[in-house]
Order: sequence, then structure tokens, then C-alpha cells
Amino acid sequence: MNMSVTERKPDLAPLTGIRAAAAGWVVVEHLGLMVLTFFPVLGPLTPWIDGGFLGVEVFFVLSGFIIAYNYAERMAAFSGRAYIAFIKMRLARIYPVHLVTVLIVVGLAVVAFALAVPLNGASNFTIGNTVGNVLLLQALPSFAALNGPAWSISAEFAAYLAFPFLELVLTRITTVRSGVLTAVALSVFTVAAFAAALTSPEASATSGAIIWLRIGTEFSLGAVIYCTWRHLGARRRATSWDAVALFSAGGLVLVLGVTGGDLTSLLAVPLIAVFVLGCAGSSGVVARALRSRFMQWGGRISYSVYMTHALVLIVFGKIFRWQDFVGSSLGVRSGVLLAYVGVIVVAGAACYYVVEVPGRKAVRRLRLPTQRTNNVADEARQPQ
Repeated sequence: MNMSVTERKPDLAPLTGIRAAAAGWVVVEHLGLMVLTFFPVLGPLTPWIDGGFLGVEVFFVLSGFIIAYNYAERMAAFSGRAYIAFIKMRLARIYPVHLVTVLIVVGLAVVAFALAVPLNGASNFTIGNTVGNVLLLQALPSFAALNGPAWSISAEFAAYLAFPFLELVLTRITTVRSGVLTAVALSVFTVAAFAAALTSPEASATSGAIIWLRIGTEFSLGAVIYCTWRHLGARRRATSWDAVALFSAGGLVLVLGVTGGDLTSLLAVPLIAVFVLGCAGSSGVVARALRSRFMQWGGRISYSVYMTHALVLIVFGKIFRWQDFVGSSLGVRSGVLLAYVGVIVVAGAACYYVVEVPGRKAVRRLRLPTQRTNNVADEARQPQ
């Protein structure tokens, strides 16, 4: 069925809740050293803390699912004008926060250079690399992300640019069978490609080849499972999606226990895709948890939390060094950890309300030369 580009689809609230969990998992990983130093008794949880980088995999799969949910059925109406409007909408979603965080990092670097303070990654602060970051090129091998997490935003924007080409595959998914076969084939390819890439001694979560393997396979897998799910019809209501979500989450927990949370955990990407699918269709305990006010609010601010938490750890870590409290009482150590978490959440929320929401509205209001006024208004109403 071809849908009008102006037709709004209802939100899938559980998927907003997943965003909160994914962002929280990434933050936990980056707080991992503090947590395990303060509370050695939590040492057995190391694999699940170190595996927090998989929160990015959740975001990539989720992004492919949601973009396909919102746009796959409308691609027949995608003219060149509509494609430009689509890209503008995606920029409105990600760019204001990205630009502000880049400017903050550059500002901090200027101050550090002026005060002769040693700066990690000082060689990245060149005019060329800074311009590359402003242009969302930081996932390319020639550039380095000034704000650590922003490499993923560059990769995701590339996926947005390529989405109409992915649609050439998605349009061939016309039955559940064809969708399942496509998803299985893509899953097998994903696991094999990661297994091969991880044999390189230079392999890392953000090495060039693995970055593009992550976004390419995971975004595509998210889009494919949505296009399969949409053909289920009555069978969709008859499936226990909560059980699917819980069993896939359990499988991921087991995989992390086996791998120790290292890079080989990327082989569990198909499980993450199944988890996203299960949450999307959930209507029981999983849905109730993800639809809670806390998880919905956390999902809304998750992008800003993700994009600002590394900066908070750098700045707050200089002002209020957690290492100075290693020998303190349990209460003091707990308070220090809560202070870090609190500042991360407050900074993320502030960025959401002050930068992300106003910035999104401002970009949406921009009138491009190829857009008529009514098209801009229509596109501005599309779900994100």
C-alpha cells in the first residue's frame, strides 16, 4: 500500500522506552571503571557493563525499524523534492545537538590550549578535522570525532542518505515468507561479516570498516524486520511479542556472559533485532514497563544524554574527581556515583529542552528552494 507523504502514523511508544534503556546502557559502560572500582563486589557484572557499547547497536537497529515504519510505505511518492524534505527532517532531528556539542568541545579545547592544560587527542583539533565534524564526516577514516559518541551520528546520517536505495530491497518484501528469508539471509551475512572483521588485530568498535559494517547491517536489519512485521496481519495480534522480547533479551545476556562483553558480542546483533521487534509488538509486561512515564521521558531525552554524557564526564571529572573518593565509606562512594549520574541526566535534559527541541523546530521551519510552503508544513507534521 502506498501512503501519502503527509499521512501521520501513530507512535510505537515501547520503542521510545527502548531508547532510554539503550542510552542508559552506554552511560553505564562509560561509568564502568568508577562503578567497579567503588564497588568491587559487582565484579561478576563486568561482561554486562563492558557490553554497554551494544547500546549503539540497539539505536542503529531501532533507527532502521522506525525510519522504515514511517517512510517505507510512502517511498513511491518520494520525488526529488520529497527526498530533500526527508533529509531536512533527519537533519532537524540530529544536527542541532551535534553542532552545539562540537562547538562546546572546540571551546573547551581553546581554553585548555590557552591555559597550557594537556589535552587528550590534541592532534584532532585542526581546522580540517573541525570542519569535517561540522559537516558530519567524523565517521570517515580521514576524520576523528571531537565528541566521542558523535561518530555514530555521522554513520547514521549516511544511512539516511542511502535509505531510498535500501527501499529497492524493501519493496521486494511483499509477504512474511520473503521478509523472513531476507532477514535470515541478512542476519547470517551480518554474523559472518563481523566474525571476519574481528579477526583483524586492529579491530575496534570504531575502526573504519567496523563502523560501516555496524550501521550498514544493523540499520538494514531494522528496516527489514519492520517490513516483515507489517505483513503479519492478524498473526501479529496472535503472537506473544512480550515473550519474544524477554527470550531475546535473555539470549543477549547469555551471549555477553560467554564473550565477556568484548567485541565478539557484536555477533549477537540478530538477537538485538529480535528484541526490538518483540518490544515493538509488545502489549503486556514489557510494554507496560517501556510505556511508563519515566521510560518515555528518558527515551525523549536519550539522544541529548547520549551526545552530552562524554562531555560531562570530561568536565565534571576534572572538577569533581571520583578517584579522590576510592577509599571513602560506602555512603560517600554511592553519593559520588549518584552525583555523576545526576549531572549526566540534568545536562542531557537541559540539552533536550534548550537545544534539541528548539533546534528541531527551527530547522523544520527552514524553507528550501525546492519546497513549496505547503510541503514544508506537511513534512513538519511527520513523525520522527
